[in-house]
Amino acid sequence: MRGWHIFTHSAGLVFRNLDAAFRISAVPYCAHIAAQIFLLLNPALLATTDVGTDIDATMGGALPQVEPLAYAIFFCLQFAAAIASLWIAVNWHRYVLLEEIPAGPVPPFRGDLVLGYFGRSVLIALLLVVALFTLAIPAGLLMTSMPGATLPLVLATVAGVLYVFLRLGVILPAGTLGRKLTLHNAWQATGAESGAIFALAVISVLGMTLVMIPNIVAGDSLSLLSTVYGLAVGWVVTMVGASLLTSLYGICVEGRTIA
Repeated sequence: MRGWHIFTHSAGLVFRNLDAAFRISAVPYCAHIAAQIFLLLNPALLATTDVGTDIDATMGGALPQVEPLAYAIFFCLQFAAAIASLWIAVNWHRYVLLEEIPAGPVPPFRGDLVLGYFGRSVLIALLLVVALFTLAIPAGLLMTSMPGATLPLVLATVAGVLYVFLRLGVILPAGTLGRKLTLHNAWQATGAESGAIFALAVISVLGMTLVMIPNIVAGDSLSLLSTVYGLAVGWVVTMVGASLLTSLYGICVEGRTIA
């Protein structure tokens, strides 16, 4: 299956080149680690209301008291983690497509490319919101009549949104190479591989669902073990996700073939 072939090729780009992958991602990914450690030490940041208390009953419960500074630090760390993900993606695209390897332990931070990547990501995100609503409305109607099909319908909706992202997302690696690619051009360029990309979206959603099972079974998402597992999975998802876009750009736009 073509979609599975692209998926395994993209994952292989990471695991066959672990030295380069770690060199490109190790330092930026520390931002993710810092954010998760801070959350682990301040679990009240994600606490839900305790309905069993009679404090602030008008609001349905009481939230734990958290210093505003803690929230500020948390959001700053989350922002840094988001920028770090863009930093990693920019350098990984350039490594795979241009064979550009960082000279030192810290990958170059190309502010203009990261900013452009952010802007294009926001543009795609806005279109994905439209796609989500378009798919969620009929899915929601089906859920009301077939409650037992809720999970498959949710997964199908996510796969549909991811399909749109993968079709349009080839503009992201294009930007890191300094090449202009419009959304319309991206949609046209990926048209020949639309079936494979849909299969790729389904495979990715199923894969993400499987890797989430251990944390769901564990129950405590803020435990040390869950945090370590989440960081490891997050790194793999970040790298393989960047590789998927890189592969699709190479195949659909540059006309490359994969072994």
